[in-house]
Amino acid sequence: MYSVKLTKKAEKQYNSLTQYLEKVNALLLFLETNPYPAKEFDLVKLKGLEHAYRVRIGKLRVQYQVCEVEKVILVYFIGLRDENIY
Repeated sequence: MYSVKLTKKAEKQYNSLTQYLEKVNALLLFLETNPYPAKEFDLVKLKGLEHAYRVRIGKLRVQYQVCEVEKVILVYFIGLRDENIY
């Protein structure tokens, strides 16, 4: 079982969510048991960062890193695709 932690930036973005809040909550709960949800969500491994992934929920993107040793998932971005996140 993993613990999910949000950076301050991601926490601020999470608190400002309205439309996708239920889906993001479902994703965060799911990540506690499976940090690599390829079938359930649109998961993409990010280049340049070790163990970094992006999940797409409609127009929303959630980016996170997995630390296998400490069993921690660090969510560092939650935002819309059109916010120029790449």
